[in-house]
Amino acid sequence: MGTTPPDHCTGQGRIRTVIILAAVFAAGTALGETLPAKAPKPVPRDPAQQTAPAKPADTPLPDPRPAVVESGPESPPAKIDEKPSPRQQPEQPAEVDEKPTPRPQTGKPHSETDDEKKTDSTPPVLESPPRPETSPEQEAACRKRLTALGAKFEERPPLTDPSGCSLPRPLSLTALSGSIDVQPEALVNCATAEAVAKFSADVVSKLAKQELGSELKSIQQASGYVCRPRNGTSKLSEHAFGNAFDIASFTLVDGTVVEVTATRNPKQSQFLSKVRTAACGPFKTVLGPGSDADHATHFHLDLAKRRNGSTFCQ
Repeated sequence: MGTTPPDHCTGQGRIRTVIILAAVFAAGTALGETLPAKAPKPVPRDPAQQTAPAKPADTPLPDPRPAVVESGPESPPAKIDEKPSPRQQPEQPAEVDEKPTPRPQTGKPHSETDDEKKTDSTPPVLESPPRPETSPEQEAACRKRLTALGAKFEERPPLTDPSGCSLPRPLSLTALSGSIDVQPEALVNCATAEAVAKFSADVVSKLAKQELGSELKSIQQASGYVCRPRNGTSKLSEHAFGNAFDIASFTLVDGTVVEVTATRNPKQSQFLSKVRTAACGPFKTVLGPGSDADHATHFHLDLAKRRNGSTFCQ
């Protein structure tokens, strides 16, 4: 007795099975398109890994620059201000610095501006008091008298300076007599050398013996010829003509040194006071301690010519 095979084993069964599977597949595809896709549930992030959004700066930059508009790769770059900021373009120097204006020419030797005066090496001509003129015969006679006093001296070349200082017949004086020296040597004119030599031998040495018990051995001089103006003025000093002599101290034969200054030694103070008083007459100007701060440590003696032969002693 024969049996009938199942439908899926026959050709018609296979066809039916394929049709059913195709229908099921098509129905499932259509159903999936109509249902919305379920979004995945967001996973919470670790708070420690979360970063706060960048906070814009509260204060502007010290040197703001023009903002640049960001653009995409296909768009042209944004155009910024073509004028550079002062920081981008250095300031050009003024034209006057590149081409200085010529200074006006006045034709006067001392009318330059302040800058030119600083670079001018020529000293200004200072005011000079009237100078007594001496003849060669007078100079020769003075040297004979100086030699007779026992003074020691040597001739030196004439001294001049553009500012007006002048010593046409200088002497280098090393001794005022056979027993009184000058240290260091003094450069003066003959009239000053003679006046200092006579005053030292006839007055100072005798006062030293009278007040201090010992005669004068030497004089320490502070200055003779010095080309300079009077302190605080534009007038030339008598030192600028070798017509002045400064005494810093006296040394006596017994070795005592008497400095020209305010002293509490009563004997030395008396000696200095008498020397100072006696100098007013042989010398036309006498200054020393108490006159001013510039003469606090020496006697200034000079032969400046004054009206009617007057003197100035302080």
